[in-house]
Amino acid sequence: MRAGYGSIFKRTGNPLSAIFLLILSSAFIRSADFEVMDPLRGGDYFRFCTTNNITLRGKTAEHYGDNANTGTLLLELKKDAYLYALNLTVYTQTYPELSEPDRVDVIEASYGKTMELYKTDSSAGSLTLLGQLILTGNFGGEVLQTTIHTLTDNAEIALPYSTDVHNTIGMTVKSGNLFYLNPFQYAFADMQARINIDGSGYAQIDIGTVRHYQWLEFKILTGIKYISPLRQELVEEVTTERLPRFAIMELGLNLGRSLILRVGSNVLGDNPYGNEFDNPDLPGKQKVKDPFSYLNLYYRF
Repeated sequence: MRAGYGSIFKRTGNPLSAIFLLILSSAFIRSADFEVMDPLRGGDYFRFCTTNNITLRGKTAEHYGDNANTGTLLLELKKDAYLYALNLTVYTQTYPELSEPDRVDVIEASYGKTMELYKTDSSAGSLTLLGQLILTGNFGGEVLQTTIHTLTDNAEIALPYSTDVHNTIGMTVKSGNLFYLNPFQYAFADMQARINIDGSGYAQIDIGTVRHYQWLEFKILTGIKYISPLRQELVEEVTTERLPRFAIMELGLNLGRSLILRVGSNVLGDNPYGNEFDNPDLPGKQKVKDPFSYLNLYYRF
């Protein structure tokens, strides 16, 4: 099996193409039967999610450390098809050669509804419409970053907050599609787009597969995203990769019927939030890829 995977990488040349081929080929690997239980496409839940540009082993980018979109903290509730969410994003910039060092926090308050588009024996689809209010300023991001750095044995970062305050509102549309490959595996194709009145927003497409074995689940996906950053000076400056492409692997644990834990990391390509800096100490246009990892905890009602 290893030799087969290696030959795939050699033939494609493109790592993201190789990952896509692995997604398709995994449908033929046998596993135990399972019941599809995806909290995002059925049932009520409370979700806690945090993302970081730190690896699962606690390491930051080699040259510019824990900078740019350094992390998010999301609290989300789905009740009777309605979604309520509050998301905090921490942005930092510590290097004088790039600009004046500072930080800014971004708060997003969202409200919307998920609707079932279709459901058959072999597929299912949903559509989610959300409105969002986005505020920038000091919302405790420094405390959150210091806590994470303490837990991961990274240096603390003390920075003044940016004086550029920018607020906006907008709308987000998400479409989710499931395709059941067999009793223990399904493929998915998810699309989402956001537009704010200041012209910022994004468009993203993810495709992949989820496979279950008893209480374990494994996800692999590839994605591409176009980012038009929020019109706040620091956010615009540190969103250096406006068209990130990435591959992500995730391991999930079903802790009974109420709790689900999911941990993932990018394994190829860019940071999905657009973190990627030119390194002035290296010749040419070599770039340092920022790591990306996340933790999701779901409590299902």
